[in-house]
Amino acid sequence: MISPILEQSLRQSLIMSNGNYLIFFSRPISGGLMIVSICLLALSASSFLLKRADWRAKLAEAEAGEIEK
Repeated sequence: MISPILEQSLRQSLIMSNGNYLIFFSRPISGGLMIVSICLLALSASSFLLKRADWRAKLAEAEAGEIEK
């Protein structure tokens, strides 16, 4: 339900700024929120990648016979 509202607001913002995406970074609050959201996305991605690497390491150990079931 929030997706149509978000899309409409994004479209309105881009129309007001003539398609310039810098409108989302022009104010200190919006820039700060964008930086926080980018950091949260990076943390989430790094957590996912670390879990994936750990899963692959455990699989390699199991295939080598180092882990007993």
